Amino acid sequence: MSNIVAVLIVRCTHTGVYADGRPNTASVTLYDLDEITIQKNRTRAVPIPFGAGTTLPPVDIPMSTRTFVSWHEGDICIFTKQGLITTEIILQFRDKGNCGGPAGTGQALRPAVLNVERGAETLRFVIPDNVIPTLLDSIGFMVGEPVTITGFSAPGVPAAYREFDGEYVISAAIPGDGLSGADPGSYLIEVPLPTGAPLPLVTLTGINLCLTEGRVVSQFNSTGDVGGFGTNVFGYIGGQFFPNAGGGGGGSVAVFDEGVLVDAAVTSFDFIGAGVTASTAGAGAVDITIPGGGGGGETLAQTLILGNVTGGTNISVSTGDSIIGVTDLVLDPGAGVGDNVIIDGLTWPNADGTAGQAIITDSFGILSFGNPIPAPHAPTHVHNGTDEIDGDILDITYIPTNYTRDTTPPEVTSVEELTAHLAGLDNALGNLEVKTFTAGEALTIGDLVALDAAGDAIRADSSIAGANWEVIGVANETVLLGASVEVVTKSGTCPVVRFSAAPAGALNGSLVFISAISGFATPTPPTTSGNTIFTIGTLQGADGATTTPTVVFRPQFIAQRR
Repeated sequence: MSNIVAVLIVRCTHTGVYADGRPNTASVTLYDLDEITIQKNRTRAVPIPFGAGTTLPPVDIPMSTRTFVSWHEGDICIFTKQGLITTEIILQFRDKGNCGGPAGTGQALRPAVLNVERGAETLRFVIPDNVIPTLLDSIGFMVGEPVTITGFSAPGVPAAYREFDGEYVISAAIPGDGLSGADPGSYLIEVPLPTGAPLPLVTLTGINLCLTEGRVVSQFNSTGDVGGFGTNVFGYIGGQFFPNAGGGGGGSVAVFDEGVLVDAAVTSFDFIGAGVTASTAGAGAVDITIPGGGGGGETLAQTLILGNVTGGTNISVSTGDSIIGVTDLVLDPGAGVGDNVIIDGLTWPNADGTAGQAIITDSFGILSFGNPIPAPHAPTHVHNGTDEIDGDILDITYIPTNYTRDTTPPEVTSVEELTAHLAGLDNALGNLEVKTFTAGEALTIGDLVALDAAGDAIRADSSIAGANWEVIGVANETVLLGASVEVVTKSGTCPVVRFSAAPAGALNGSLVFISAISGFATPTPPTTSGNTIFTIGTLQGADGATTTPTVVFRPQFIAQRR
């Protein structure tokens, strides 16, 4: 549910004088009138105090029928006409659940600056000011608003300041002011104090200003000077000021310099400076032309005007001169269809491309983003072509699956030799007779393969008890259980075969046997009882480093050790 409430009040302020001009420091008592008898009700009275020192704090009386009668013809009306008090009717929209500050729990002081001062008759604070251009943290801190101030009794606060926790009414609120004068980052708040000795300016933390009755988000005054922001300010909405239209003399306007309020009730402007011109644009508007010069460096637009040696509509600079942006030089021809930047006859694209694209030309000066079209290159790589391939440095990076390539081949010195070499590889692969089985367990390329009772491929070993010693081929790929697996089964082919340890090159030409380790071959026949002696073939590709040399596959049963 919203906490915003509308409040209509009569604000009464002691003038400090009697009707004849003599000083008056006594309170003025306003008696409520009965709306039926129009007589004073002595039990309902509101005192309007003179205040502490010479300050004159206002008193807000909620508008009711009785208050209206008093304002119209009773005490409020009489004392106002006699000059003892001033009165105005105020309409407020107040957020009762917001005590001010970013979180609505109160406003802290502006940090890292002198932010508290005890004057002769006031206590002054500096809080953050963000009135222009955004809504301020200090919104609602206006003249006449009750405020609860806490934090002075905390440790670390100078002893002379520890007595100032309490309830106050704001007597001044000045955007863009600090304790030492104008300060665009500050917002000066004053509350009245009894007359006393001033104290030094200090920087305090932990002080909190809480709007006791909630935050005013909008206010309209019948006589102007809303929130103490100027006699011609009749409206205040969300931190923005609305100056009143002066009688007979035209409207007034609030003027800010870099967010600092210069004057809230300006009625005329006088533009001064070489080259500055003001001319009517009709319909109540005036154009102000400021070509540059004067105090400070020119903008890029001003530089283009001043540097245009032709004086025409085209920008033309002297030879050797440049148009330079301090950071980025932005050329913006507009966002319409066909609006492009043209540089030296080349029309550049007016929209970005996609990742990986490049700028390409149509050979008629029109550039665009696209995918480059590669020129045909095969004819250039032939003998005596413009990009002939040097066979000595040709690198084939393909890693074969079905054989182990030689790491020290002789150089291929011609296209013909390369063709013959590749053809030889192709023919050698063609000699591998491959059969497809279902893997009865996970297999690795080079595993010696036997068949189980279901006819599925499993790793072979020399154990008689396992009945997996009869090798039918070598796994030609690595697969998981249940997958199809290619198995080299042709005698005389040279598949790669797995060994538990890399056999020495000196063993090339020796017989290879099935090992007791499932799937592996060994250059040594098993000697343990209960193993089968089964030759796989002849070792061919051993080098002492690889554990998967090629073997000339010629499987043959020899004997079983009992």
